Order: sequence, then C-alpha cells, then structure tokens
Amino acid sequence: MAYLAESTSSFKTCLSLVALDFAKVSNSRNLR
Repeated sequence: MAYLAESTSSFKTCLSLVALDFAKVSNSRNLR
C-alpha cells in the first residue's frame, strides 16, 4: 500500500513538472 501511494505521489510530481514545462512553452510562444 505504501508503495502504491509513493508511486502515485511521484507520478503527480512528474505530471506537475510536465504541466510547468508545457506552460513555459506556451508562454514563450505567446510572447513571440
């Protein structure tokens, strides 16, 4: 059970990082 919670939290962290990168890319595209 603990392993499942840990993998879920790490997955959420990766997802949030990807969302941040996507936001940066879209922002840079809008600035141009």
